[in-house]
Amino acid sequence: LCTNNVYAQSEIKDFLGRDLKINKHVSRILSLTPATTEILYKLGLEKKIVGVTEDCNYPAQAKKKPSVGKFGFINLEKIVSLKPDIIFATYDMKKQLDILKKYNVPLIALKTDNIDSIINNINMVGKITNSQKQASIIEKDFKNRLNKVKEKSKSSKKHTVFYCIWHDPLITAGSQSFIGDMIKIAGGVNIADEIKSSFAKYSIESLISKNPDYIVVPESTYKKINFNLSPWSKLKAIKNKNYFSVNDDLYLRPAPRIIDAIEDLQKRILK
Repeated sequence: LCTNNVYAQSEIKDFLGRDLKINKHVSRILSLTPATTEILYKLGLEKKIVGVTEDCNYPAQAKKKPSVGKFGFINLEKIVSLKPDIIFATYDMKKQLDILKKYNVPLIALKTDNIDSIINNINMVGKITNSQKQASIIEKDFKNRLNKVKEKSKSSKKHTVFYCIWHDPLITAGSQSFIGDMIKIAGGVNIADEIKSSFAKYSIESLISKNPDYIVVPESTYKKINFNLSPWSKLKAIKNKNYFSVNDDLYLRPAPRIIDAIEDLQKRILK
């Protein structure tokens, strides 16, 4: 995406490459991902949100907003009926967002490649919605906390980490993901760092060969794994009980709360 520096004229180049004008005072916002919904609420824009997805569960008030379907499976008719001034989503929804081409509604797709991109997203949404002051406050707090984490990482021993997004097949986070960046910032070494993409399959053989110090697993996946069985039982992280479940929403969303996840991860792997 996605925008040029002409917010004063309320003109943007949107996700679909269209030069569009938007109302300086956006009043009807549609969010198509949980992450963008969290950003909008953090900026204090809840009264302007006219629709979200079924997966938008944080903060709790978001669940009361009209739903346009599940993440990745949006209801076009519902979207049109809500008459949004602007639509926010994330870049990984490209295939789903292409169906909105024929509608003259600005579509802002936020990139989520790393932690810096999340900060940039907050500022971008702030500028577009005239919430720059609140965005600056959020950025300052985020960066202050982030710098403290980075300082602690500098003087700590680096442990190898495997982030198991899914177990069958194994799916993990590569170097081009905010999760991979999170591991690095927290003071860990992502064993899948050689994967130059966001998320990808990972072989059992590579996992056994790399034999990470720590294994991080989202709660929804953790429940499905029997760590007493091979190949898991062969790994030193399992033998040393250095494996743990984490909150899916907190760790898997490129949203403002990711700083909470970074701090939590550091406490667990730098103990």
